[in-house]
Amino acid sequence: MNLMTAAETLLRRGDCGGPRAMTAWILVLLTLAGCSNVGMRPSISQPPAKLVDDKAYYEELERYTRYESVYQLFDARVFLAVTWQAWPFRKHRALATATFRGMSGPEREALLADEQADDANFVDFVVGFYVADPTWDDLASGKSIWTLELPREGEPPVRPISVERVSTPDANLRALYPYVNRFATVYRVRFPGADENGAPTIPPGSKQLVLRFVSAVANVEPSWPLP
Repeated sequence: MNLMTAAETLLRRGDCGGPRAMTAWILVLLTLAGCSNVGMRPSISQPPAKLVDDKAYYEELERYTRYESVYQLFDARVFLAVTWQAWPFRKHRALATATFRGMSGPEREALLADEQADDANFVDFVVGFYVADPTWDDLASGKSIWTLELPREGEPPVRPISVERVSTPDANLRALYPYVNRFATVYRVRFPGADENGAPTIPPGSKQLVLRFVSAVANVEPSWPLP
């Protein structure tokens, strides 16, 4: 029974203890509805566990992470946390990873070089995905109910070349992305840096990058400003 149903039941039964008591019950239920979402969005600038001892990393994580939610009355349908793997974020993630894994100087430089190569060729995202109905949680399926795309002004939208479901997020991933918890499914979404005609996925002069999630369940469009 959700909170709205509970309120309706009290009203129908008429056993709240009189008009004033009934009003008080409804206010309590509405307050609980507001409080029920506390904790669904973790604090990125001050994550629950400082597993990565790097304030600059968490600042970049906050800068490049977007949170979206879709409700139907008081029922949550979709919660979404998306981190765009832009180069400034990639760099800080690589440096943080090198530190907590105790990498040598050459290993760190090799990791940075790999990140630079990926940044030059792909547009990547890490997605924390929660939906009310488990059958909606199918981003990686070839028959997914969701369409993922990057819209472009004056050009066709770009579709991902891979959507990978992370079946068991490890401790390193949880340290880097505090929104990864037991309620969310984690996906890695990769788009090409250019379409099949060679047109860039992020055209020069674009004012923002939009990642569009479209289905009959919900339409969600997290976005990031571009320099």
